[in-house]
Order: sequence, then structure tokens, then C-alpha cells
Amino acid sequence: MPILSNAENVIVNGGEFTDVSINNFNSGLNGIDLLLEASVPDAAVDAEARQYAPSCFPGTREQYIEDITHWAAASSNDQSPSIYWMKGPAGVGKSAIAQTCAEMLLKQGQLGGAYFFSINGRDDHTRLFTTIAYQLSTSLPDYRQILNDMVLNDKTLVKKTISSQFDMLIVTPLQRLKASQTMDLPTRTIFIDGLDECKSKDAQCEIIEIIAASARNGTTSLRWALFSRPDPHIEATFASLDIAPHCRCVVLPVSRKIDGEIKIYLEGGFRNIFRRRNLSPSSPWPSEKDLQKLIDASAGLFAYPAAVLRFIDHYPSFRLEEPLQIVIAATSRRSPSKSTLSPFSPLDAFYTLIMQQIPEHILPSVLLLFADMLMDDFTHDAWPAAFLCNIMGLSESEFRGICGQLHAVIYFQDRSKPIQLDYIDVACPFYAQDVPFQPSPTFFSWLSRSLGGIAFYHKTFYDFLSDPSRSGPFCVATQSMRDTLFAHYTRRHLDYARSYAFATITTQYVGLPQPMPVNKSTPELAPDVCRTTAASQLSWPLTNEFINSYLEDSTFLNVTGRLLHYHRPADLEATPLHILQKLSELGYRKYLHVSIRSYMSPQWKDVVLGCPGDVRTDWNNAFFRRIAPENFDRFDSEAFLRMVKVFEKLEIIKPHRPAVTFKWKNLVQSLRKSGGRSKRSGLFTRGRGDEIIFWYWEFDTELRYYREFHALDLAEAMSMYEREGSRLWPEESHIRKQPSSDSVEDSKHWSQAWRKLQEPEVYFGVSFCGEGFC
Repeated sequence: MPILSNAENVIVNGGEFTDVSINNFNSGLNGIDLLLEASVPDAAVDAEARQYAPSCFPGTREQYIEDITHWAAASSNDQSPSIYWMKGPAGVGKSAIAQTCAEMLLKQGQLGGAYFFSINGRDDHTRLFTTIAYQLSTSLPDYRQILNDMVLNDKTLVKKTISSQFDMLIVTPLQRLKASQTMDLPTRTIFIDGLDECKSKDAQCEIIEIIAASARNGTTSLRWALFSRPDPHIEATFASLDIAPHCRCVVLPVSRKIDGEIKIYLEGGFRNIFRRRNLSPSSPWPSEKDLQKLIDASAGLFAYPAAVLRFIDHYPSFRLEEPLQIVIAATSRRSPSKSTLSPFSPLDAFYTLIMQQIPEHILPSVLLLFADMLMDDFTHDAWPAAFLCNIMGLSESEFRGICGQLHAVIYFQDRSKPIQLDYIDVACPFYAQDVPFQPSPTFFSWLSRSLGGIAFYHKTFYDFLSDPSRSGPFCVATQSMRDTLFAHYTRRHLDYARSYAFATITTQYVGLPQPMPVNKSTPELAPDVCRTTAASQLSWPLTNEFINSYLEDSTFLNVTGRLLHYHRPADLEATPLHILQKLSELGYRKYLHVSIRSYMSPQWKDVVLGCPGDVRTDWNNAFFRRIAPENFDRFDSEAFLRMVKVFEKLEIIKPHRPAVTFKWKNLVQSLRKSGGRSKRSGLFTRGRGDEIIFWYWEFDTELRYYREFHALDLAEAMSMYEREGSRLWPEESHIRKQPSSDSVEDSKHWSQAWRKLQEPEVYFGVSFCGEGFC
């Protein structure tokens, strides 16, 4: 008999068990635990996920390092500005300087925290100050206690705006700590690298303004070192009259003056290659002539020699001279006119060489893989390899071959140790365990790291792939590539959908949060629950059936999510109609069933219409989504309504229409009275035959929200949506409390309308205002 076979209300995460009973959910977490959950540990200077982060080679960038560490070590009485901004184009070594200085201050006990933004996934501004606050708490015990009590008293602090987070998680606790002590607090420096890689440009400016306001008003003794590209909006923010006096700006230019440092870097890199291969060349290698060619090609960018060294080090040949001459030949072939236009021309020539080395029969798969990586809104430090490969249909051997070809520009962090799953029956799917298993974001994050990851070494390669003027035929940001990717997702979805079958099974919902109390000892009949057939669609399966079942569900959901949620409506407008029409063939009901059983967490971060959003589920019938309020500006309501029209025309969706009865006429009249011009809503069906589900959406441009749900049972979903709205989105309670001008009538009409929808003779179909939406 399995251990804990009678246990209830349990999550299994990597062998650790956590109580998730409804009345005590998260009750065992203290404030610091909640803060940690809302932070990004992988963004820290010494995070394991950043073990390949660049740092300065000894003997390089010494003056900049000395200047920053001297500035950071200044006392609180020092009159120097408390903000240090280093700006420079991509590839000049900003991140290496930030990493080196942060490591030095960490050893000296003067580092308050560090957040390294990255296009590889660490680009969420909403987690910046929660991460900094958590890191500060690890070195200031008294601050930690104050912070713990504050978060425990108000758990929504970690969900507030970044301005409120800064005030409540950093400023207020530090001020309380200062008031309770007789001596000044020690100076701590916070490093924020890659600010330009934060996804939201508005947030980039807001972060600067928040920090500058604190420096201007002297609310804390913290010092802030920021590193970024000199993008126009960032430059303009730092140049404003109320910010510039409190900031020291240092330019890290593209300059041939650092040729000597690049030479030191190259010579040291080649010595390391010799040492790893146990070689002792009888004469200096490379020759001074070849070394100078590499220095000239670097043109003041450290990104170039770093990529060249990786290429030579991993080239599949015993003769080091062979890859060296390939690089030099590619550099000499570049157009002289182009090299005068951009300092990135030598780097682009090298990246082009890398792509040209890919065998012709593999290249389409590589381009498709890169296109998916550029589109995916992943929230971790690297794309999880096994998940990514199963989405793309790549086997493990194919993927490892691709990584071998592209070792100079991407790195693959392999599984470091076998996955341990104690108290789990690894021969059974995750949804058929004797001890019911509840997938969660924590489990997904742990599994992603356990299965290995892939990431770009440097953002310059990301930029290269995104810019057709630089990458030419290797650009993956073209409409043609997006169409190819869309068609690929459709094929993968249909393959996975065919491997699922509807069945009527007896399911015992033990340990799963329920919207209402249930009798845990009584099995419940769950009709039409998706069961996986024997035929697996995994291109990279593992030997563990427990993990494979989760990989299958996750791949099916991710592929379908890329079709339904990842695209902005404006992007879909450019997609050919014959490709879009394939959306009518999707297995929507299977998708919804798998979603409900796989996403059993109370909330989940996801992408909604191309915008960062949240997911809730009622665990039985429906999935509720919204665009996160702070990202509503990214929602294009007009493009969305045009998309709905196109989908309706292509019969991807159909208005849900009832029989025309007196009761229906009253319903239409009620709905027409609800909401002002700023509010729109719609109710449709998606799918064909036994795959039909309901899709309801609503948004209000004045109240600034977008919400939707997909449901198996419309009446049950709408009842919960109306009844449990404050529980689904507690921070949006003001939307219901502060509707537009006709608030009382608005609420009254909507509740009456939806009560009528629950009556059997009405909901054969609904069409709002005769068009599917109003």
C-alpha cells in the first residue's frame, strides 16, 4: 500500500508535501515566504541559473570597476549622487561590469541586492522590487522582521503597483528600522542591469522615476547602480530636470581605445582553451597577425571575441587552426561599405557564418525553434528544453545536435541530476495517482529546471535574429515565419488532440481545492474527462510515465495557448485567412478538459491576447482569464473587435443564439441597457460537434479591464462569474463597486439577464445585439 494513501489536501512538489486545504491555503506561509514566491531568485548576482553570466576578465575594465565600487562604498554622508547610470550599446560589456562589481560588493558585505533583467525570461517589472526587498531582508535581520510582519498583515502588498511595492516593501520598513536604531543604517547598493530588457518601456521609465524620487527626497540611504542601452525613452527620463541632478551618468562607448583590453581577453581565452585540451603550443598561437584581425573585427565590442572563443572552443575538430581561419575568412568577406555603417557589422558577419554552418536539412527546424523562442513569453531564466522540443516536434538527439551546431550563440544547461519523485508512482500518469497530485507553478518551475534549459548567450544574437536588415534570410521575425509557425502549432495541436479520447470515468477529487465543500469519501462521476490513449505524441519522451503524462498535457496546452492567447489581435490581422481558418478545427473541449485537470493552482500567470495576464479556474467547468490591470494599455480593443468579426466570418466562432421568445426579447433589452460606450462584451461557441465550448468576454476601456472565460457549462460558469467575481479577482473589486454612470441599473440588468440565461428554455444560443457582441 502506498505511503500517504489516505492523505487529503496535499500537493506533492519534488517529494515535498504541502497542505492545501481550502480553509488553510497558504496559512503556513509567513510574510517572507510570500515575498519569495513573488520574487525572481534567478535574477540574483549569484543565482545558479546565471552561472554562465559574463564577468570582466582580469586586467580589463579596471577603471570602471574601481569607479563603481568606490562610489558604492561611500558613506551616507557623502554628497555624490545616489544613482549611477552606465549606458552603452549592446555588446560593449555593461553586464560583465555589473556582474563583477556586484560580486565584489557581495564579498565585502555592501551589496543590498541585484536584479539582472534578461530577454531570456527575466523581463517582468512587477517582480523587481519584491526581489530587491527579499534580497535586502537576507542581510538585514531587523528589516526582515518588519517586512515579514507587514506582508503577513497585508498579503496583497506583493500584488500592488511597483510604486506601492517600492514604498511599502522597501522605503517604509527601512524608515521604521532607522527610527528604532540609534546609529545610521549601513549603506547598501542595489544593482539593476539590462533595464532596457524589461518588457514594458513604460515600466522602464517608471522604475527610473521611482528610484529618482526616493533619491531626491532622501527616503532611504540606498544607492542604485543601473545599466542599460541608451534608448531614447530612457535617455529622456534620466535627462529630466528633477532626475538629472541626482544621477551620475557614465558612457561605456564602442571604442577602439579598448583594443588592448580585448587583446588581453582573447589571449586569456585562448590560454584557457589550451589548458582544457591539455595543449602546449610550441610557438605563439594565434599569430600576432591573426590576433590583430580578431581585435579589428571586435571593433570595441566584447560580445564579438566572447562568441568567437566559444565557437573555436567547441568546434568539432582537433585542429584549432581550422575554426580560427573560418572566422577570419568570414570577417574578411564582409562588405566594407556595411562595416562603416554599423559597429555590429563584424558581429553580424560572424552570426551569419554560424547560421551558414547549419546543415540545410536542419535549418528550417532551427529557424522555427528560434521563432518560437522569440515569441514565447516565458518567465524563467531559460526556455525549458524538453517542453520546447516537444512543442517543436524535435527529438532529444536532434536538439542536442542543434545545440552542438550553435554552441557559440546559445547554451544548453543539461540535467544536472536525476529527477527524484519520492512517494510518487512513476508508472502512473500524474492525474491517476493514489495520492492525488496537484500541479502548481512551483512544480512547473522545479520540473523546468530539472529537465534542463536553453538560452541565448547575448542579446546581440536575439537582435540579429529579429532584424531582417542584419540577418537577411535568417531573420525569424518576418510575417512569413510567423505564418509558418502558426501552421506548425496547428499541426501539433491536431496531432495531440487525436491522442486524447473522451471517456466517462469515476474520479475521486481528493486533495483538490473545490469551490464548494465535497464529501471526500464519495466518488463523483465526471463525464467526458479526457484520457490519454496509448499513442504518445512526445518527440522527446522520458522513461518516467508520471513526467511524460505531465509533458503531454503541458505540450498540448502550450501549443494551443500559442494559437489562442499568445498573439496580439493586431498580429493576427496580417495572418492569411486560410491559415486562420484552421482554428475552427481545433479540439477546444479536449483543450479545456486538459486545462482544468492540469492547472489546479488557484492562480496562474499566463498570456492573454498577447498581454501578460492571470488565470483562475473553478476546477470543474471553466477557465477564467484576464489581462493584468497594469498591462491593460497593451490591449488594442479596436483590433480585438476586428479579430472577433474575422473569426465570426470564418466560422471559427459562432454567436450563441437562443430561440426568439418573449423571454429572449426581454433578455436582449436588459443586455442593451447594461454598460456604456466603453464597455463591450460577447458570447460565442467555439469548436465543432462534440468539441463545442462557450467563450464569453468583456472589457471596459474606462474601467481598464479585460476578462474572459471558456466553459463547458455556460450557466454554471456565468453563475460563478457573477457570484464569485470578488474571489476570482479580489484586487478588481472596485470595478463592480464603481461602474459607469448607471451603476445601479447596470448591475441590476446584468444579474437579471444572467439568471435568465440559466433557465433551460433560453440558452440554446445567445446573440448580443444580433452580432455576437454589443
